[in-house]
Amino acid sequence: MAQLGSWELDLVDFRDLTQGDLRWSDEVFRIWGHEPGGIEVSCANFLAAVHPDDRRLIDDAVSAALHDNRSYDLTHRILRPDGSERIVRELVDFQFEEGSGRPLRMIGTVQDITEQRRAEESLRLLNSVVLQSSESILITDAEFAAPGPRIIFANPAFTQMTGYSAEEVIGKTPRILQGPRTEKTVLRRLRKNLEEGALFQGETINYRKDGTHYNQEWRVAPIRDSAGKITHYVAIQRDITERKKIEARIQEQATFIDQAHDAIIVRDLDHRVVFWSKGAERLYGWTAAEAVGSRFDSLLHVDQTKFDDAIRAIREKGKWNGEIEKVAKGGIKVISDESWTLLRDAEGLPKSILSIDSDITERKKIELQFLRAQRLESIGTLAGGIAHDLNNLLAPIVMGVDLIKQYDPNPRILPVIENIARSAKRGTDLVKQVLSFARGIEGIRSSLQVRTIIREVESIAASTFPKNIDIRTDVAPDIWLVTADPSQINQVLLNLCVNARDAMPDGGRLELTATNMEIDEQYAIMDRGVVPGRYIALQVADNGCGMPKEVVDRIFEPFFTTKEIGKGTGLGLSTVTGIVRSHGGFVNVYSEPGKGSVFKVYLPALADGAGEDAPDSKSGVLPRGNGELILVVDDEVSILEITKQTLETFGYKVMTAEDGAQAIGLYAMKQETIAVVLTDMMMPVMGGPALIAALHRINPAVRIIAASGIASNANAVRAASAGVKHFLARPYSAEAMLKVLKTVLGEKTGGGSSRSPL
Repeated sequence: MAQLGSWELDLVDFRDLTQGDLRWSDEVFRIWGHEPGGIEVSCANFLAAVHPDDRRLIDDAVSAALHDNRSYDLTHRILRPDGSERIVRELVDFQFEEGSGRPLRMIGTVQDITEQRRAEESLRLLNSVVLQSSESILITDAEFAAPGPRIIFANPAFTQMTGYSAEEVIGKTPRILQGPRTEKTVLRRLRKNLEEGALFQGETINYRKDGTHYNQEWRVAPIRDSAGKITHYVAIQRDITERKKIEARIQEQATFIDQAHDAIIVRDLDHRVVFWSKGAERLYGWTAAEAVGSRFDSLLHVDQTKFDDAIRAIREKGKWNGEIEKVAKGGIKVISDESWTLLRDAEGLPKSILSIDSDITERKKIELQFLRAQRLESIGTLAGGIAHDLNNLLAPIVMGVDLIKQYDPNPRILPVIENIARSAKRGTDLVKQVLSFARGIEGIRSSLQVRTIIREVESIAASTFPKNIDIRTDVAPDIWLVTADPSQINQVLLNLCVNARDAMPDGGRLELTATNMEIDEQYAIMDRGVVPGRYIALQVADNGCGMPKEVVDRIFEPFFTTKEIGKGTGLGLSTVTGIVRSHGGFVNVYSEPGKGSVFKVYLPALADGAGEDAPDSKSGVLPRGNGELILVVDDEVSILEITKQTLETFGYKVMTAEDGAQAIGLYAMKQETIAVVLTDMMMPVMGGPALIAALHRINPAVRIIAASGIASNANAVRAASAGVKHFLARPYSAEAMLKVLKTVLGEKTGGGSSRSPL
């Protein structure tokens, strides 16, 4: 029953144990791996089972026992027939002959202690692990009666973590570690799990002996006996205070990263996203859940050449900075200024790429607009430079046509003369259009009845547009007055009518209407930037080819045109919007392919009601002079000649000067007889302002009319600041010049200023 084998050996010669008579019990057979009686009982068979490495132990033990006349206790290994190795313990005693002391018999017991040794070894290892573990280990009983399970064991790591020695806590409950910040919900869950015999895992805040708190991660498991009854609980605890601090810092940093406006992205070397910040979500549209794990190039489409250059640079230098245009979620184009950094692992090997992307899409648009503005400014400067020369070239033509008409030309030649006049007028209007767009030239504004403008536009369209275009006009009888520049409003309507004509190459209907309109707060809110009030609505409608939405969205952009090269500049509608906005109005457009287009121009109306039609300015009779002497100053010989001929034709005497210095000399000699000085503002040697100042020093009462090839309020202001009351913008007609001249001669010295309406 004790699994203890016994044996006896009668010794014949103690120096050779195999000579003796051996007897053993059935248990020895079993320990040696045999059935009882399975082998011969002999010393040879007994010793043959001993592990070869342990036979020396037996020999030494026997020799020492015989020499010292004592028993021995020996543990050694045996090998069973099946090859398994067992550990046995032998207790051996000797019987000696009285008197001589000769050994007569060996009596021994043998016991298989293999499992015991293994359990002892496991226990030794377990004890070593428990004692050397860096994690706190507590063992409690399973008594739930008040005050609850008590601690029966605590390892050294527990003392290091809490400051309590094992002696201080054994016999007490784990409540000694709890305090005000220990989470009660966690403790309730712990008790429930323990009562149910389930494993518990959780985190809580506990307190050390000195009163400081720490974060603890712990696991509690039940220990059961062979019958399955819970006898103890073992709790393994880990101090995670530093980890929680790191997590808090990481969370804080993550919050900062998420608050960052820039996109912060980390991707591995295969370009799969491993981190995607809130800024990246805002910039590119993809959520972190959608982006993380996806390939970078599947989320954001980029110029492959640019992307490959950036990858090459970061591999060679470890960093890269530059601008990349991407197509984000929904096909949205994004331009970003990016900073890439190559991240390395602990061994210094590349592992990922950190990218910080700043959205510069709007900035690039502004830069483009700025560059466009600079270009337009350059165009304006160029246009201003050539406008003077162009107007000087057109001036002799315009005045020459008026002069020719005074000589009653042949009726057959009259259409040619009218064609020359129209061409000169179109050239003048073209210069005004370029200047108006490029430099924002402002004309002279006054109370205006748009009915007159519409009549003029209708007349021009009827005489120049193809006959297969039906032109219709409709102006409200009580149409309100506006404050506007007549030539600019004329230009607006003509531009819109020309576009309508081009949209109907096979003919169609062109409608030009004007109505009164009250814009209320509701309309103003729907159309931002509109001020509520009284407006007149000028509408130009056609039933031509119409426009798709993508074209409508761009028609007011400078230089945008759908016409063939050479048939459109793209400035017409830009000029229209510029003029209308400068008058405080706005433009709306509606168009559909195949259904024509409708342009509506809204201009603020005057507070008082409808105005009378303006009288026709061309009475047919031009004012004449009475031999007054006019000094004409201009560096353009052609202008001098045509001006001289025109003035002489209408009864004036004329002196001419080609620059300011020559004019001063002539005036100094003839100031008593010179009635008026007509001078250009822009001349070499001595310009108009310097000449005017010099003439005023000679004669403060001198009458001066200033003229310039650049028609702008700025030149008029310069003339006024120089003391000139009258200004002519070139190219001007003979009628305009003669009327202003008549006005000047009719004024008293020092009278009020006036301007030509042309």
